Amino acid sequence: MGGIVYVLCLFLAFVTYCVLIYLPIRWANKRGITGRKRLYIGIAGFIVVTLWFFGKNVISYTAFRYYYCKYEAGMTVYKTLEQWQQENPGVWETLKPINDSMNYRDREKYPDVALEREFNGNVYKVSSAGNQRIISYSRSEYPFWGAIDKEIYLLWDNKTQEVLAKQQFFRWRNTWDTTPDKDGWRGPSYLGNECCKPEYWEYSDYKYSFSNFNVTQEEK
Repeated sequence: MGGIVYVLCLFLAFVTYCVLIYLPIRWANKRGITGRKRLYIGIAGFIVVTLWFFGKNVISYTAFRYYYCKYEAGMTVYKTLEQWQQENPGVWETLKPINDSMNYRDREKYPDVALEREFNGNVYKVSSAGNQRIISYSRSEYPFWGAIDKEIYLLWDNKTQEVLAKQQFFRWRNTWDTTPDKDGWRGPSYLGNECCKPEYWEYSDYKYSFSNFNVTQEEK
């Protein structure tokens, strides 16, 4: 049923697109405009309607491909594990991995772990596994009319209140309905989407390097 509705919406959009292109030509005919002038009016109508339908996607994709993916995507390490271990001798051996970020909501077990953090004026929420001291927080943003997903991850030292690493990746959606709702959901991509996640796994490996996986479940 959903597929039928989707195809119907595409068909109606196509019909609307054709009608909007035809209207300026009809306007020219009614005023006795013929020849090249009518052709130019038809071309102008085509350009205006095309920009209306697809201009947002063209502009947002250009920004996605040639700016965000090129200059902002990737990981920045502010402090290596070795540097952190030198500053905190004997601490790494006590850090035990937490496999589910929901565990941080146990306020009796983790009373000092904030579920939200503010960094550079923005609010980040606990996002994924970490340990009792080194915690990953994340934030989602939707630049360019919501056509681009911007996911930001911070690896946070809960004791020193410093950011150890930052990871950013981006996803572009080719769709009309790009305005996110309160949960960040948008309409489906009618011509696909594209994602750039440079160093995505490096961030995950770096995050887990702060947990001692040698400890047994009983020791936890």
